[in-house]
Amino acid sequence: TNAPILHVGGYGGIVIIARTTSSTMATSVGGRVVLALSSAARKIGKSLDSMGASMEVAKYTEKLVPSTRFVAVDGVAPFISETAAFVAPSANVIGNVSMGPNSSVWYGATVRGDV
Repeated sequence: TNAPILHVGGYGGIVIIARTTSSTMATSVGGRVVLALSSAARKIGKSLDSMGASMEVAKYTEKLVPSTRFVAVDGVAPFISETAAFVAPSANVIGNVSMGPNSSVWYGATVRGDV
């Protein structure tokens, strides 16, 4: 088909956007230029990234804690209404808890029903 396609390429803060059709992308001069620039930008970005990593004095790898948003206790899992407004990614809902309609649990909060 000749449906328009939006191509976005780049790496390391350089973004190249071109709107083409699938049949002309590989053959048109503009398509080849966009592909070449995208590839070059990606290579430059990777080189800058590796250069920056080699210059680090104190290497640190961030370790993320696996999500414990909803935890069952003694076989009883939290009940969350389908119309509950919001449960933050960093919130914990543990045990025999029922969240009704239009309720929410915000960032860093813990709701426990196991005590």
